[in-house]
Amino acid sequence: MAAASVAARAAALPSPGRVPALSRGQRSQGPRGPVCPMHAPELQEKRGMRVVTAVAAPLAPGLEAFRMAEPPLRDDELGAVVLAAFEELFWGALAAPRVLDSFRRLQAGEEFVKEHPGLGLEHANSYIEGLSTTPFPDPYSGAYKWLQAVEAQAAAIQREFVEVTGDPDLARKGNNIWVPAVRGDATGYGDDWRTLVLQDRGRWDEDNAKLFPETVKFFKQLNAPTLEVFFARQPAGTGIKSHTDFVNFIQTTHLGLQVPEGDCWIKVGEQTRHWEEGKVLVCHTSFMHETANNTDAERVVLIMRHFHPEVTPLERTALQFIFDALDSPTRSGVAAAAAAAKEALATSAAGAALLARGAKGMKGKKASAGGSKGFGGGSAGAKGFGKA
Repeated sequence: MAAASVAARAAALPSPGRVPALSRGQRSQGPRGPVCPMHAPELQEKRGMRVVTAVAAPLAPGLEAFRMAEPPLRDDELGAVVLAAFEELFWGALAAPRVLDSFRRLQAGEEFVKEHPGLGLEHANSYIEGLSTTPFPDPYSGAYKWLQAVEAQAAAIQREFVEVTGDPDLARKGNNIWVPAVRGDATGYGDDWRTLVLQDRGRWDEDNAKLFPETVKFFKQLNAPTLEVFFARQPAGTGIKSHTDFVNFIQTTHLGLQVPEGDCWIKVGEQTRHWEEGKVLVCHTSFMHETANNTDAERVVLIMRHFHPEVTPLERTALQFIFDALDSPTRSGVAAAAAAAKEALATSAAGAALLARGAKGMKGKKASAGGSKGFGGGSAGAKGFGKA
């Protein structure tokens, strides 16, 4: 396979979706809101999916200026700069080896495809090894304690949603209010699918956050591991065709806000569930999944896209660094992303311990060339960033 550009491979994560190749630094709006830079959209073009125009999304504070201040790096330069910064921040592969391996496999164009007997087909091109997988993880297993707090807040979230969305002037006050799907297979979501985004790739939308102050305040105080939070409407008589989100280290949780009785369901892999008002439903959306609302009323859920609970805090910081660096693909932009990551490390217990160990000599150690085996049967490290 011909080598794909860094920019083309930097097209999606929190709402992992199929999007067109983007200009460097450009973001796209997914069907449920934003998407992040750990995907290979040209793979979707290869499958014949319709390509649409992408829309740039806001970057982390301090990064937006770097998008325009200097020309973007060439693909080979960007790969080298990002990897060098990663190894400096995370002591090679010592602190976050699974993230480094995942990124290398992504850039090499490798994909993970597995049929799980009795569970269904899992398909991902952004893949961290060793994570447990099942279509509908148990939210009450102890791994999702923060979601129990979300359920306890459900009535307040629902009440604020009803009050705010009843404002006829809402579209003027907010940002991209009830926008349709905008990505390669947007037709699979239907013309009536609509979202209202509160959080995008870990960054809160300032305009929409002001519209829903209590909901946003709750999530901020909860310190939930979310990357995206947004409302999603599915009108009566509509559905979403079977697809994958292409990422196994991000899961999707729905909180039912307005759920009609009857034939209204979501299928993940080979398993089907029905939404309940005030209840959460966790989905592992690297499995093929689809939805249907075959009733005469609209269904509304609050969708939270969050890290898999087995992704460690250090790995979350490493992933955020990669997202930010690819969003602003200049030397200054990568440096700013690295500075933000270093600050995040310094303010977390695990990160502070890592920095302390590094100060005692860990920095001089070399990471293994390949790390753990990739999902293609071996490490993609030798192929490098963006090479085939």
